[in-house]
Amino acid sequence: MTWTKLGDKFPDEIDNAGLSLAAFTLHVCGLCYCNGVLTDGHIPSRIVRRLYSGIDDPEQAAAELVGSGLWLVTEQGYEIADFLRDQRPADRVREDQEHNRQRQARYRDSIRARRLGQAPSGTNGHSPRTKINSASGPGSKPSRNAVTTPRY
Repeated sequence: MTWTKLGDKFPDEIDNAGLSLAAFTLHVCGLCYCNGVLTDGHIPSRIVRRLYSGIDDPEQAAAELVGSGLWLVTEQGYEIADFLRDQRPADRVREDQEHNRQRQARYRDSIRARRLGQAPSGTNGHSPRTKINSASGPGSKPSRNAVTTPRY
C-alpha cells in the first residue's frame, strides 16, 4: 500500500488557486491514483473520467486544474506539477516495498523456526530483538532479568 501526503496547508494552497469542488476532488483523486499505481505524477487521458465517478464533467475539472497550474498537459494526458516535491518517487516506493517484503519474510521464517524448535539463522538462539544482559559473570549477582528487550 502506498500513501499520499497532503500537508497541513494543502487546503489553503488549493483554496488560493480558486478551484471548484470538482477540480479539488479530481486533484486529490489524481494524487491518490498516481501514488497507487506509481506513475510519478502522470495521469493518462483515458483515466481522468474514472478517477472519481461523482464528478459530472471531469474534463472541465481537469481543464480548470491546468488553468491553475496544478496540472500540466502532456502527450499522453496530464502531469501533476511538482508531484515529486511532496510525494515519494516510484522507484523509491518499489525499493521500500521490496525491503519490507524481505524483512517480513525473515520474520515469518523466524516464527516458523521457533515453532519447530530451531533457532533462526544468525541469532545464536535468541530473537533478533533480544540482547543478553552481560552483567552476570563470576563474582557478580545474576540480574533479575537476564534477557532484556531493547526499547525502540
